[in-house]
Amino acid sequence: MSLELANAALMLAALGAYVVLGGADFGAGVWDLFARGARARRQRELLANAIAPIWEANHVWLIAVVVVLFTAFPRAFAGIMTALHVPVTLALIGIVARGTSFVFRAYSPDDESTQRRWSLVFSIASLITPILLGMTLATIASGALHWNDGVYTSGFFVPWIRPFPIATGLLTLALFAHLAAVYACIEADD
Repeated sequence: MSLELANAALMLAALGAYVVLGGADFGAGVWDLFARGARARRQRELLANAIAPIWEANHVWLIAVVVVLFTAFPRAFAGIMTALHVPVTLALIGIVARGTSFVFRAYSPDDESTQRRWSLVFSIASLITPILLGMTLATIASGALHWNDGVYTSGFFVPWIRPFPIATGLLTLALFAHLAAVYACIEADD
């Protein structure tokens, strides 16, 4: 096996681990948003307790993908990050926003207003970030990124705001919500 194939296999394995493990964390934010009624607080606590022990470690898989891409395929990294800097930057902001809101919610005063505010930030970031990650991956896979003599020519919005990337982003969100629901069922006692 060539070095390029070994690096690509490593990236694929790390991306798969991120989808299965980190995806459930994003899905927990979706279910946090939809928790309603008398048991909403208990549902949110179940979700938070399910993801709390591992949610920070899950981003190591995404970092591994980026580091291997940067070191093994620097031209591809430069091209992807140039062409898709808008959705990638928004996804990174979403990752940071959901992480900080999760921690602030856990350590903030126990009044309902503060808890709901941080829950809303956590949920919105958990909705938007998987969609952007799915859109980014679909744009790369679709071959919609074009260069002419080393200059990117496809535009910074058109390639990733098309039906296929949008549908893939929504599918990514649905997949992550499904994973979180399965993991929550395993964690639940009743």
